[in-house]
Amino acid sequence: MGSTVIGNSFVAQEIEQQLTIPNTSLDGQVDAEQTTSFYDSFFGQEYLMNEYMPEAIIISIALVLLTTFIFYEILGLTLKVISRHSLRARPLMFFLVIVIFSAHTIVVWIYGIVYWACVHFLGFEALSGLNNNDFFGYIYFSAATYSSLGIGDIFPHGALQFITGVEVLNGLMLIGWSIMFTYFSVQKLWDIHIK
Repeated sequence: MGSTVIGNSFVAQEIEQQLTIPNTSLDGQVDAEQTTSFYDSFFGQEYLMNEYMPEAIIISIALVLLTTFIFYEILGLTLKVISRHSLRARPLMFFLVIVIFSAHTIVVWIYGIVYWACVHFLGFEALSGLNNNDFFGYIYFSAATYSSLGIGDIFPHGALQFITGVEVLNGLMLIGWSIMFTYFSVQKLWDIHIK
């Protein structure tokens, strides 16, 4: 560390030297040709986020608009059903839970299908921790992401990270919307029970 710092390139070289990950064989010998640095694998070609970023932005905007539209239409139809039928408290609650859960499930499936299509048809990087051909694994990842649970057993790379971040925000918005909708739909029932 006695060297003079000349710009950021020296810092990057220092980090690269300190974070070099040797590739060892079964007998414990270090293979110098196969040694990979953390810097190369993290900031190099393997994790290049900018490669599909324009497509990821367009896909994210389209997904937010599509899922918001679908959610709005489902909640609108639900309001029409509620206003035309005088449902008692329990049937109304069950009806609301089924409809709202179905709406969230539809959105999760849409995102899961888009993740799968991005990897298989658009050339996006595959999700780590998942068999590339496991379609339901993409649905599972979408459900964990949508609910902002983020278990951590599967994670995205590259531009797919951007779409994942947007799904978290979209999920939080739609979950909050469904909570508000349920509250206002049931508010009148609570007034009836109190009286």
